Amino acid sequence: MIGRAATALALLLAVSACSGPTPSSTELAQPSALLAPATPTIAGVPLRVDLGQTQCSISPLACSATVSVVDQETAIDPAWRPPSTDATWVTRFEDPTWFDALPIGGVPTIGTGPQRIVLTLLRYDDVTSFTPDGSPFLPSDLIARCTLDVAVEPDDPMVAITVSFTDDWSSIDGTCAIDLIPEAGAPGCPDRPWAGVGLAGLAGMTAVSRDSGRIELRNGTDRAYSFRVNTWEWAQLVQCESALTTSEVMRGPIGAGETVQIDVNAPFDVPVTIAFWKERCGEACEAPPFAAMRVARSPLPPMATD
Repeated sequence: MIGRAATALALLLAVSACSGPTPSSTELAQPSALLAPATPTIAGVPLRVDLGQTQCSISPLACSATVSVVDQETAIDPAWRPPSTDATWVTRFEDPTWFDALPIGGVPTIGTGPQRIVLTLLRYDDVTSFTPDGSPFLPSDLIARCTLDVAVEPDDPMVAITVSFTDDWSSIDGTCAIDLIPEAGAPGCPDRPWAGVGLAGLAGMTAVSRDSGRIELRNGTDRAYSFRVNTWEWAQLVQCESALTTSEVMRGPIGAGETVQIDVNAPFDVPVTIAFWKERCGEACEAPPFAAMRVARSPLPPMATD
């Protein structure tokens, strides 16, 4: 799995070399020019991306889906490849019909005003080759590309899209479609009751991920707390901006100086948060936490136990 991640990073570096500079007004007047979509200068609104299943991958071939945001007047040549700074999802190692939950290159945002969302589906060899100068080279085939024009208002809480694919591992002639999810709100955040808690952590409380299946939570303070561990869908963690419950892993008290072992049965790229209460907060507790942290998970596979 680590090798796949390294290959994916090499892919991004390799294909980004094919992208050109930000298009000028002169270039925009030439639809046949090879134009590189510009990264929006305004951070803008969060862009939630729900990717459907794909039949693109078959070992040793993997696939990636990249979302780029450009001006609506931008023309894109079929030979263009997205820059490495654009959010990219790679097909999963365990089940290549689905994409990883976590994008490489950062969580996408979209600027306000008229914008064009571009989805690029690429297939590449999982084995890295090298050019004569020693740089990595991953030849990629364009399987599908689709676009959606949107008008984003400054007060929009987010823009949400769903992407469907019609593709086959035996062909390079696939298609995709982007659909707007109307009036999308933060998924799984009813009334945002924990908004403002943040994920800055709690002084004296540390969480260490020894491998992808276990987290060690240590209370280095002089008092007891209640805690709750949750896994997330990536879009929920980004949009909720808090430690709101999604899928609960474990809860309980942790005493002063105590260390608790937490088992997590989820791939390493699934985000995990731990929320804290000053008083005991059991099954029926609906009180908001006063602090929370996100755990940096190890990509190492779970260690075998006797």
